[in-house]
Amino acid sequence: MGKGAGNSIRMTPNIVKITTKRLQYFYFRLFTIAFAVACWSSVEAQTGGVAGTFTNMGYGPRGIAMGNSLTALTTGNITALYNPSLGAFESDRSVYASYSSLGLDRTFNVLAVNATIPVYKKSSSSQKDTLPDSLRTRVSTIGISAGIVNTGVSNIDSRDAEGMPLGMLSTYQNIYFGSVSIRFRPELSVGILIKFLSAKLTNQITSGGLGLDVGAVYQISDALSVAAVIQNMFAQYRWDSTPLYNEQGQTTTDNFPVYFHLGAAYRLIETGATFTADFEQSSANTTILRGGVEYGFNQAFAIRAGIDGYNITNPLAETVHPSFGLSITEPVGPLKPTVEYAAYNDPVLGLINVIALAIQF
Repeated sequence: MGKGAGNSIRMTPNIVKITTKRLQYFYFRLFTIAFAVACWSSVEAQTGGVAGTFTNMGYGPRGIAMGNSLTALTTGNITALYNPSLGAFESDRSVYASYSSLGLDRTFNVLAVNATIPVYKKSSSSQKDTLPDSLRTRVSTIGISAGIVNTGVSNIDSRDAEGMPLGMLSTYQNIYFGSVSIRFRPELSVGILIKFLSAKLTNQITSGGLGLDVGAVYQISDALSVAAVIQNMFAQYRWDSTPLYNEQGQTTTDNFPVYFHLGAAYRLIETGATFTADFEQSSANTTILRGGVEYGFNQAFAIRAGIDGYNITNPLAETVHPSFGLSITEPVGPLKPTVEYAAYNDPVLGLINVIALAIQF
């Protein structure tokens, strides 16, 4: 009995070594699945199975409520993430923050700061310091935007092979962005947005990278504008599992899908209604149509509705989903805060709610 016990004890390190490797592989697969879940929803099913599809979920209640078809919309609370050239059409400086809970301990958040810099016609030396801005000739506007997009999963319960708790885990993906846009003419703006990518799969496996968006918008008239955007150029994740597996580790590259957008927005100025449309072609071989409508009863209250995810290449795909929303604006002194809300129906998770606060000043 003692001898058998001794042999069993001498074998234990080998058994532990094999078990540890299997557990590492199991947890790596588990984390990979959790990370995918963090980025997946029916909104993303249009380009599911590739990296960075969370960038196509939408950025805030206004865009989501209008079917994420804001590519050419130049009025209201503008988000450069839809089109980096839109920032130059901002009328005021603003701070914007949105939050959405996607279920299964997943979140999706956006924080952005926007500002415009007017460019005036060069005055004579005698007038340079005497003329107020209201009497100077504005020849252009520069729009600047910066912020962060965050998505992730929290409260992942980690356990060993015996079912004993090891602690709580979390994953995340962040995009830190900055954009600049210039109105070369009153009706034409061109912009660029740089993305700094950061992601964590485990404490030992992280990734980063750079991405680029470019866009242009043309205001044909006070009522009609058209736009074109290319998103996620050069964006990719590079994963290195060497810190976890040592010599058995490897490097994997996951490219983001590149999105090509054409959009239009039309305002019925006398009625307060705005209609938007977006056509998207991706490098993942998807073709998506989106549309939305916004109706402002007055300066304080607006309602919205939209359709997102109509896949032209696969009309029977269960990716189409309606959305709706509203906003309330109530000026407070020099500030103009707006509370925005949107909801859309996820075929898997049901109703998803998004809320945001925008403050113009």
